[in-house]
Amino acid sequence: GSSAGAAYVLHRTSSGWSEGPKLTASDGAAQDLFGASVALDGAYALIGAYRDDDRGTDAGAAYLFHRTSSGWTELPKLTASDGVAYAYFGQAVAIDGDYAIVGAHGDGGYVGAAYVFQRTSSGWTELAKLTASDGVAPDAFGTSVAIDSEYAVVGCACDLGGIDEGAAYVFHRTGSGWTELPKLSASDAAQGDEFGASVAIDGDYLLVGAPNHDVNGAARAGAAYVFQRCGDVWKETAILASDHPTSDAQYGLSVALSAGDALVGAQQDDVSGPQSNEGAAYLHTR
Repeated sequence: GSSAGAAYVLHRTSSGWSEGPKLTASDGAAQDLFGASVALDGAYALIGAYRDDDRGTDAGAAYLFHRTSSGWTELPKLTASDGVAYAYFGQAVAIDGDYAIVGAHGDGGYVGAAYVFQRTSSGWTELAKLTASDGVAPDAFGTSVAIDSEYAVVGCACDLGGIDEGAAYVFHRTGSGWTELPKLSASDAAQGDEFGASVAIDGDYLLVGAPNHDVNGAARAGAAYVFQRCGDVWKETAILASDHPTSDAQYGLSVALSAGDALVGAQQDDVSGPQSNEGAAYLHTR
């Protein structure tokens, strides 16, 4: 049906990138928006469909696929055990090893939540529901999610009572569960920045996008903030921005982090001239 959605797998070979299978939901329906978020790790793909209606209108779902020698196999789909209408579970997804995390920024009237799942011998099971200790509506906790080893990060783009300054929450997995660490905010935070609209984590480094941050007089040009871990303390170590910031570029709307490289998306960046809005991605190397 219209806007049911799909995800395409691309495979890198010695001669370049070739298009592999097209993944769709076995129970897909119109307006599910399957593919609104995607994540890949090893032999598993996790695909969000945040307008799936199994647990209520737009409650949301996430689909797992497993790659084997015979292709990609759809596993039982993930939903929140306490899923409710308009939770938008699956608007953000991430996976690392035996753990997956799914954001549901509409849960609780836009207070928001994120759900952690663990892979066991019997399949993927819900392990924990993460919420902000100081969460209030409309924080939209779960706007973005990331997970790496023992740490999970959840973005909260509308934090501080709707003025959209934003925040990011880090959780540490221990033997007793997930412990919330001091929340992260930008050293130069301002109203409307939406810090936390995107998050990424790799090892001891964490990257948080703030796509509406003003840079050198350019309104909503956007920025991304690098944090480094020392023990269980994450400290801001750098602010990334375009070397030619333009208004409304939304640099930081999407971010990715791997080893010493940070990739930052700016979907409305003016490449060919003012207000051209072609978009760009910026690669920064540490």
